[in-house]
Amino acid sequence: MARQPNAFTLIELLVVIGIIALLLALLTPAVGKARDRGLRVVCLSQMQQVAAGLVLYARENDNRTPKGYTGKGWTNDTWRENILPHIGNEKKVLLCPVMKKKLLRGNSFANYGINAYIGESPQQIYLSQARHPAQTFAVSENNDGDWVAEPQNGPWSDPGWFYPHHNEGAMAAFLDGHGRWVSTVEAHQNNFYLFLLNKP
Repeated sequence: MARQPNAFTLIELLVVIGIIALLLALLTPAVGKARDRGLRVVCLSQMQQVAAGLVLYARENDNRTPKGYTGKGWTNDTWRENILPHIGNEKKVLLCPVMKKKLLRGNSFANYGINAYIGESPQQIYLSQARHPAQTFAVSENNDGDWVAEPQNGPWSDPGWFYPHHNEGAMAAFLDGHGRWVSTVEAHQNNFYLFLLNKP
């Protein structure tokens, strides 16, 4: 007489499914945190490339930054287009991997904005005008794809606010070339200290 093959009973199957569901519930937060950390590293690396591109542009242009905006549209002759040759012509370097393209305004392709106190000037800025380059934003993340990044309580009516894409903060690169995570609290305190070029 042939033996019946072993088979799961309904109870055994439910137990296995329950164990799998429990393991997934335990692992999902850890996987999510690891992914978030990885995206922060990518974003910071990109931000530093952009700051380096800005400095390289300045070295070739009498130590002056590119103009933030020239009135020709968001994707035509802004500071971003002017530094593209210095970052390998890679537009994707200007977009945080956490930021969704569908959230960008207009035809913008990036959410890294130049410091508004540089970018809103109709003239180019000499890097030497920054009295504390290691404490002054060159570029940082904004919330809508504007060509600048600015403090939430700044003087502009149509803002590209510094925005917490990374756990209550965002990545920023400074005029001396270094980059780091900055909390929104730090970014906006002390009369926008990190944005201003000529600080006491």
